[in-house]
Amino acid sequence: METTGSTYLFALAQISITFAGFTVLFIALRQLTGSAGTKYDVFGIRNYFFLSFLIVAGAMLPSLLAAFSLQQPLI
Repeated sequence: METTGSTYLFALAQISITFAGFTVLFIALRQLTGSAGTKYDVFGIRNYFFLSFLIVAGAMLPSLLAAFSLQQPLI
């Protein structure tokens, strides 16, 4: 069962995962250059990961609820 706006939510989840992947590349390149991250950098990266995965979970939640045959108004 496809929910209303599921195409938009799937696109939002893909964009969020992509940005989280770019964050991983940024971390890897930064460590390869030998520069140590400051506490502010670690704080920002951790929050960015958390928000990215929170957006993914929120975007995928309506589809998960639809898989359990819940009614559209409840979702």
